[in-house]
Amino acid sequence: DGTATGTFMLDGLERGHRFGLIASSDHGHGASYVGVLASSLSRGDVFEGLYARRTFAATTRDVVVDLRLRGQEGDHLMGEEVAWPSPTQAREFTVHAQAYADIARLDLVRDGRVVHSVRPAAGADGELRVDCRLEWGEADVTTDWDGELSVTGGAFVVPEFVGPEVTSASADRVTWTHRSYSFGEPYGAQRGCVEVSLVGPRDAQVHVRCGGRDVTLALGEIADGIASGDVEVDPPGTEVADPVLKGRLRFLPSTGALESLRVRELDATFTDDAPLESTSYVYARLILVDGEMAWSSPIWVTTP
Repeated sequence: DGTATGTFMLDGLERGHRFGLIASSDHGHGASYVGVLASSLSRGDVFEGLYARRTFAATTRDVVVDLRLRGQEGDHLMGEEVAWPSPTQAREFTVHAQAYADIARLDLVRDGRVVHSVRPAAGADGELRVDCRLEWGEADVTTDWDGELSVTGGAFVVPEFVGPEVTSASADRVTWTHRSYSFGEPYGAQRGCVEVSLVGPRDAQVHVRCGGRDVTLALGEIADGIASGDVEVDPPGTEVADPVLKGRLRFLPSTGALESLRVRELDATFTDDAPLESTSYVYARLILVDGEMAWSSPIWVTTP
């Protein structure tokens, strides 16, 4: 099951494994690509770059992301393991990104968490911005998840591109249609989702109608919940055995709505001054307005 908990790339990095990142499709549409930083296009140089983990993963072609760590004697390249002089000395990372479409955000990820990001600003001072996805599925029977999200006292960020499930999107309401299936072992049950970004005060009211649920949550409640993992959406006192409430419906932390930075090429410098305790892995993540993505291989930084 390609969506089983604990089977993702990040899970492997969290367990201490050290590997470069590539993307590779198992079907004929040509989606997913391997990018290699090599000194030439010769077979030997390309494979030397692969073995050295100077690679990036991309979900489509015509995308580049290149991460480097500035050192005293020059740049350390993605895929390298670097002994850092002092646990309190800041690390300066540079990222070059370019793509065929507008860039929505460029993230620096350390030890599984986004620590720096270049993205458009949204929301007024004092307002929350909650980037999340409402995810459904994991039902052991065919289940309809048609529904809507609406907000009172706040607003949705409306992106240029939306997912195929979405049937309408405005500042106060998002609707969708989706049916999930269960394929049994070893593939399990399908999941689906809508990605949304909400802005407003903590007491803004978010209304969820989907999969037999009809619930209202405060924006602050959603923000607090996804900061620690997820927010299950079930009417208070409802028994899980209720046949209408098949599967799970929950808010999860995610990228949310993707707004354009109005550029297709970007160079960014990030200073990471968090004290090193032992070894940290750092990689760059690029996201385009249409949802296509790329990830650099990590750089592992170890303190003496």
